[in-house]
Amino acid sequence: MIYCEIQNNGEVDINAFRLMGATTKDNTKIGYFGSGIKYALASALRMNIPIQIFSGEKEIKITLRKTKMRDHQFKIICINGTPTSITTQMGRDWEPWFIFREFYCNAIDEGGESIGISKTPQGIKGKTKIYIGFTDDIKDVFTSKDHYFSTARDPIYENNICKIFNRIDEKMIIYRKGVKVFGEGNSLYDYDFKNIEINESREASDFEVKWNIIQFWKQFATENTLAYLINNHECLEFNLDWGLRLGGFSETWLNYLKDKVIIPYEHSGYFADDLSEYHVTLPHKLCIELHKAFGNKLTIRGMIDNNSKIIEVPMKEREKLLLQNAIEFLKQSYYFSDIDKDFPIKSAILDIGTLGQFDNGVIYLSDDLFIKGKKEVIRTLIEEYVHAKTKSPDRTRAMQNELIEIIVSSIEEKTGVYL
Repeated sequence: MIYCEIQNNGEVDINAFRLMGATTKDNTKIGYFGSGIKYALASALRMNIPIQIFSGEKEIKITLRKTKMRDHQFKIICINGTPTSITTQMGRDWEPWFIFREFYCNAIDEGGESIGISKTPQGIKGKTKIYIGFTDDIKDVFTSKDHYFSTARDPIYENNICKIFNRIDEKMIIYRKGVKVFGEGNSLYDYDFKNIEINESREASDFEVKWNIIQFWKQFATENTLAYLINNHECLEFNLDWGLRLGGFSETWLNYLKDKVIIPYEHSGYFADDLSEYHVTLPHKLCIELHKAFGNKLTIRGMIDNNSKIIEVPMKEREKLLLQNAIEFLKQSYYFSDIDKDFPIKSAILDIGTLGQFDNGVIYLSDDLFIKGKKEVIRTLIEEYVHAKTKSPDRTRAMQNELIEIIVSSIEEKTGVYL
């Protein structure tokens, strides 16, 4: 039989295999729940993967004993002939590579770790040795270690918090302290985070992964990685929720982007004139966060100060004509005689279903509004202008009273009869 041999310094305490939750590690280590080795042992025995363990020169004998509970039969793991409370049903959703992972992670935590191949399992004083039978599944892990462990990979960037690597698989790989904890997504890079949170199955959540990736990009992006991001609109990083994580951007972002026109990617069609110049397109949410961080130091099309829900867009000639016609119609009423002087009127992308909005001294009309025709433009102008003039909140009695007063005054002017 050929075995994968995992070795580390020190002689393992036998209690590590029989006491659930027993661990001397804290969260600075890869595994600290006190359950991993037990799950690995149970999974290996359930999957019929041969396993032998040596603490120093002594082999820790692993056997099974059958028992019943409510007519169900279970196999209890015995350590050196003493039954534990661990059955082979533990870790039922574990994959074969988890077994390899647990023993290798434990070796890393103890120090002096090494991996090799052996045909003759034997112990050595002062060392712990784990021998895992070379089944097809274990062989695959052994021959593709970089897909599961980053320890032998060369990072293209690293600091005391994280490392990044060029991709090696169809899906993104996320490591925690060198060990794979996540494997989904079409990312630009693979990442190794020192302190990403994991559950007892040694897996990171989708939220936790994205949270840490955003932190990396905000704080540690280089000009090379930013150039790569800008030119890959389909990647996971480009489409992150950039408002998810608090914290500022490094000066690298400002230095790289300050001489460029930035266009929100989702709305680039509204800024056709800029597309012929030196520009970059970035996701709307990232544009919002950059505008919050750097303000007017960056040229970001459509950004409105203090309001991330409005994207100001150029007004087309047809829209300008429609707006002018609506204004001329309204100016026939004394109340609206200065409508085009009192407040600037601009076109914008607003929340779905919102046709108009008064914000920071400006009346914004939705770009979708102009498709609905002049009458709808007039209606929206009336509502937003009254809202702006009176400061009455929308959908309130005060707003209704003001509109009624406008109607009555208009009738008075038209008839010459004043109430």
